[in-house]
Amino acid sequence: MKNIILSISSIVFAVAVLAGGTGAFLKDSESSTGNTFASGVIDLKIDNESYVTDNNGKLVFSPLTSWALSNLEGKLFFNFLDLKPGDIGEDTISLHVNNNNAWACMNVKITSTPENGQPEPEALVDETIGENEGELQDHLYFAFWADDGDNVYEKYEKIWKEGLSKEIFNGENWTLADSQLNIWGGDDPLIGNTTKYIGKAWCFGELTKTPVKQDGQGKTGNNGPLVRGTGFSCAGQEVGNIVQSDGIKADVSFSVVQSRSNNEFLCRVEEECTGGPGDCGGEEEEEEAQYCSPGYWKQGQHFDSWAGYSPNQQFSSVFENAFPGKTLVQVLSQGGGGLNKLGRSTVGALMNAGSVDFPYTQAAVINMFNSVYPGSASAYEEVISKFELAENCPLN
Repeated sequence: MKNIILSISSIVFAVAVLAGGTGAFLKDSESSTGNTFASGVIDLKIDNESYVTDNNGKLVFSPLTSWALSNLEGKLFFNFLDLKPGDIGEDTISLHVNNNNAWACMNVKITSTPENGQPEPEALVDETIGENEGELQDHLYFAFWADDGDNVYEKYEKIWKEGLSKEIFNGENWTLADSQLNIWGGDDPLIGNTTKYIGKAWCFGELTKTPVKQDGQGKTGNNGPLVRGTGFSCAGQEVGNIVQSDGIKADVSFSVVQSRSNNEFLCRVEEECTGGPGDCGGEEEEEEAQYCSPGYWKQGQHFDSWAGYSPNQQFSSVFENAFPGKTLVQVLSQGGGGLNKLGRSTVGALMNAGSVDFPYTQAAVINMFNSVYPGSASAYEEVISKFELAENCPLN
């Protein structure tokens, strides 16, 4: 008790001096008030600017498939009910992620391919009459590229996905930006409070790339597709009556995931198999893939085995323009590593995909090359490792 009493006396004394003194004293004050935690926000908003061929064959603005910045509920990227062979459409989708940086993925999945009955001209050539056995998906071609916002496919803009809808609208996640790939370049996520653009063109028939001169301005209001064209042309002469009245329905979705503390995120992840014996390949023998080396495809006596493309076709007419002025066979014949090696392997894979039992389609080969170019040596080697197999060429 003695110690406690002394302490109290000291306190009383100090107060007395402070109250009665007239001088200035050294002092300091520290406080921490209103400490708070609040979760951040990852919110994706999307707008779409759409154009389509009208009944006179002229490209016009499409208000039914265009909208201002919003969520996707009730919005349709495709709502065209009277297509004719040779019709073309173009959209630019803008993505806005607020506040926080994020990885981004896209997914398109065909949900039905209705036959919608058979008018007489179709019935004469189409033997499939089931409710969900339409053929439009066999003739509707799409291309997606990293756009700068002007709704025009310009030179040096990168096409990162293309092919017939039946081939690419399979429900697999597409990478827009993840830990290994960014379609706009670099390896960063989408930066919060910025805008990125995806160009999308479709053609009812054969799509040809006709990129216009790059103006480097983005959207200005007077440099869009009604002024400069879409950067594509579409020919529908080869479609025929088999698609009359047929349709496609598809779901389109986007997803974003925080990038902070999530450095290894991938849009496409191999799922663990939960099936029974044989379902996962454990007890079921798979057919061996067939492979002819680039050395086979570059030999003149084998040019008659090329399917879908010709040796003297420009590389840039099929892929991103990685080898300006060079034909497919010239790229196939180049020496060296890095990009040259990827070019050889890619052209060989393109030919294998069209002629033998190869693991990838020609559209997939094109997309795989375009998704990594331009890129790093390690990214090139990863694609090469998928394209090059043990030699077992079945062709003469």
